[in-house]
Amino acid sequence: MSSRRGSSARGSQVRGRAVGIDLGTTNSCVAVYQRGRAVVIPDEEGRRTTPSALARSPQGAWLVGWKARLAREEGSTCSVISVKRLMGRRLAEVASDAGRVGCPVSERPDLNISIHLGSASFTPQEVSARILLRMKEIAEKGLGGTVTAAVITVPAYFDHQQRRATQDAGRIAGLEVLRIINEPTASAIAYGMDRTGDRKVAVFDLGGGTFDVSILDIRNGVFEVLATGGDTHLGGDDLDWILASHLAKACVAETGIDPLAEAELLPRVIRAAEGAKIELSTAEAATVRLLLGRGSAFETVVTRRELEGLIRATLARTVAICHQVLADARLTGRDLDDLVLVGGATRIPLVRRLAAEVFGREPRGGVDPDEAVAIGAAIHAGMLSGEADGALLLDVLPLSLGVETVGGVFRSIIPRNNKIPVIRGEVFSTAQDNQAAVNVHVLQGERDMAQDNRSLCQFQLTGIEPAPRTVPKIEVTFDVDADGILHVAAENLHTGDAVHVDVNESLALDPEEVERMVETARENWEEDKRRRDHAIAVTDLACLAARARSRLALHRDALPASKRLAIAEALERAEALCSSGDTERILASTDQLYTLCAPLRGAERCEGMVGEPGLVDTREGAAP
Repeated sequence: MSSRRGSSARGSQVRGRAVGIDLGTTNSCVAVYQRGRAVVIPDEEGRRTTPSALARSPQGAWLVGWKARLAREEGSTCSVISVKRLMGRRLAEVASDAGRVGCPVSERPDLNISIHLGSASFTPQEVSARILLRMKEIAEKGLGGTVTAAVITVPAYFDHQQRRATQDAGRIAGLEVLRIINEPTASAIAYGMDRTGDRKVAVFDLGGGTFDVSILDIRNGVFEVLATGGDTHLGGDDLDWILASHLAKACVAETGIDPLAEAELLPRVIRAAEGAKIELSTAEAATVRLLLGRGSAFETVVTRRELEGLIRATLARTVAICHQVLADARLTGRDLDDLVLVGGATRIPLVRRLAAEVFGREPRGGVDPDEAVAIGAAIHAGMLSGEADGALLLDVLPLSLGVETVGGVFRSIIPRNNKIPVIRGEVFSTAQDNQAAVNVHVLQGERDMAQDNRSLCQFQLTGIEPAPRTVPKIEVTFDVDADGILHVAAENLHTGDAVHVDVNESLALDPEEVERMVETARENWEEDKRRRDHAIAVTDLACLAARARSRLALHRDALPASKRLAIAEALERAEALCSSGDTERILASTDQLYTLCAPLRGAERCEGMVGEPGLVDTREGAAP
């Protein structure tokens, strides 16, 4: 079966300059690898980061970056920020974020989000493409030449659709997207490329809109992710919103005006909250002054202790994720050599204290939190274009991928935290006699029962030759490429017929839901195992009974009457037990029937994959 790999193998085939771009929720950054090191490329005015903002002037001109941010702060309602949170998502999935981007949004017939800027509408990919175009322009002016390709970073928990949306944005911007690389991995490259010796590193990345934490083992040029976790709805923007809500309540109490309820005042109070948050990273108190119009203003003082009290509960989510990632990596803080903090929000003293507490060490200096991701992406772009020495990147899947089996059981094919890229296949068979097609139901999650996990896609392989159940051989292959994108294939090994499917649903859930799923799986382990064991036992007995009854009809004349009677009675008991809830009696009946049917060749046990029609798992030892 043919393999579909990621884009990381282009190597020296890249034509023109290649850069690394950190396409951030709040700010973006571009860097390039040249003369043996990676450097950030500043804009025309020497600024090293660019706001991820887009606006249209009253004359219809596009404003990107700092100009767009200024237009928004001056009250423009034809502007958009934080578009990264809408990338590759449906409107229902990002309802809370949609109200914060600064302009109206709706859902298109194709389920893409539509962003309305004045009389024109754009997808999040198109908006991001204009931000990428600005980063490309900055790079070309700084380098004095054409930029044709880029490595673009995404949060480690970005799912299949979000990664594809990012690729599409790059292509719309006229860039060859060499690779989509996870932000913590990029930061680890920036940290580890010039260091010698083996090191285990925790990368704690709290940016404007997302949070990621990864544990990496850096050894002889190999950057291996041991475990990763995160939340794509947790970042500095959320902290700004918490403080802005606090300021708005105080403003209402003093003036009767709610700045969150007025379109012109909303950007001002968000900006004021952001400014106070930044100031409180180095000062114990900050004065906030908010112009309300008509010559009136609201002024108050916010202390660092006050801010920490407001945001502590939200930041506690980062601590829980860090503990889970350490557990997944089977490490403790004492096993780590370094802690690297990335993202502007890690300048907040409370964030630094929480990270130091959970990992048991002070963070490593020397890594600029705003630039590390772009630097790492640039180094990797240099590797792919042949300008830098290569390094092997081994990233991981955040959740298990598998299929639904007969009885509603989830069969994992690629477990969570497995290294990617990876191809893994399993051979299955049909669940019914003369079955002409099989249904492959792809899911993601950590629960034993399929209904408790998330459905990614379903497809059929047709044209199966008539045969008894368990005879046809169907190979189901999962291929996760270097960009973390899943391709699934089912092949009839007898005829060579195959179906290839690019999964169009998300490969990952909202990170809060991911953590909920992992925790729920842990809490329900015993009950899930009981349900799974019972479902497998019933399936095994029903399949064995059906095959035995068919074989008995074919060979009854060759068996003594006493043997035929014993098998017939065992079949009746078995078929009656299939509707019971007594797993132990079902297993005992299966063993008895299997022993009695030993002379009947073909009365095999089986465990299957469900569907209409379904599949049967043929792996050795799969059944009880």
